[in-house]
Amino acid sequence: MKKRVMSVFLSLCMILTLLPTAMAAGNAETGYSFTVDAPTELVAGESYTGPASATLSGTEQAQSYAHVRVLIDIQAPEGAHPRIMVEDSNRTEINLAETGTWGPSEGFPLAPGYDVTTPFTELSFDVPGTYTATFQLVDLDDGEAVIAEGSHTIQVSEPVPAVSTYGFDISAPSSLTVGEVYTGASARLYASEIGSAGYDRVLIKFQVSGPDGSHPRVIAEDSDGTAWNLAEIGSWGPASGFPIAADYEATTHFTELSFDVPGTYTATFQLVDLDDGEAVIAEGSHTIQVSEP
Repeated sequence: MKKRVMSVFLSLCMILTLLPTAMAAGNAETGYSFTVDAPTELVAGESYTGPASATLSGTEQAQSYAHVRVLIDIQAPEGAHPRIMVEDSNRTEINLAETGTWGPSEGFPLAPGYDVTTPFTELSFDVPGTYTATFQLVDLDDGEAVIAEGSHTIQVSEPVPAVSTYGFDISAPSSLTVGEVYTGASARLYASEIGSAGYDRVLIKFQVSGPDGSHPRVIAEDSDGTAWNLAEIGSWGPASGFPIAADYEATTHFTELSFDVPGTYTATFQLVDLDDGEAVIAEGSHTIQVSEP
């Protein structure tokens, strides 16, 4: 999406980029330049209201102009609606990304030594992706001839979720025979999307569905070396639960998988939040077909 949006100011504004907090661009011949003070990074949906501003300045040897204007062209993700907010002299809020100009329509004069800073009351971007802003200071008395020009590219990232998302990765055979003992299976619990927090008290629920009269053995050892049959106890971890960090990852190795009756067995793992009525946080399953030897 290409938007003709305002000013060097806007452009500068959009300077949420890989730079330090300030950038200047100008024309050495005319003596004018723009400088922006703004964050170097933002995420989609974040409303930044801290210190941010754009300054248009000229040297003492700069040329004089009677009517100038600031224009900006923004290339942004399709459907994006950036907010580059300023206040005019009447304290009216204006979104430069929508108006595309700053100052009166007839332009404003520039004289040597010109130095004016426009503070931004808000910077926000609603769509993640790459934003490239090109800003121009133009002379309205000379067919919008460009006096100063600059551009900048910024990357707006996806917001970080408040709580991580978790998943199970189960490694086990899809078929075994009755009485066969398999010792190479495992289940990994991991953060599939890392957020800013984990959970304080979770438990892994475990259930095996199988033929009537079967007694499957899904054996794992705890930290004390005690062997447990998950198919009998139906859970893994202390009854009071255990905490998981935002970037949690742990693998449980099964020392034995064995089945005494032919048929189809499906093991289901559920990570539940004990502080929220055992709400299911993550779930995974695996099916093994057991045949006669």
